[in-house]
Amino acid sequence: MKWWHPALKKLAMSHPCDTKAERDSYLPQVKRLCEKYGILYHPQDEALITDLFLAEANQDKYNYLFFRTQDVYETYLELKNARKSWKASVAEPRKNVTSWL
Repeated sequence: MKWWHPALKKLAMSHPCDTKAERDSYLPQVKRLCEKYGILYHPQDEALITDLFLAEANQDKYNYLFFRTQDVYETYLELKNARKSWKASVAEPRKNVTSWL
């Protein structure tokens, strides 16, 4: 039985956990539910921080990503890497400006 609808979001993030051990304690349930519903998961040690996933709630936290197809996860990783590159490129000119002062 197909349980999902194409209009549903392609990627979901679990509630952030304070420690890796806490997150990993949910692994048996994550595996069982993902197998039951035919979705994939991946543990995350570093969340993507955005306007939707604020640093106050997700910085230095551990969670799971849930997705239907591997390409969704790969796109997420590309976005995460692009965001890191962008932040680094923005920080470099600021560093240079402060060194001139």
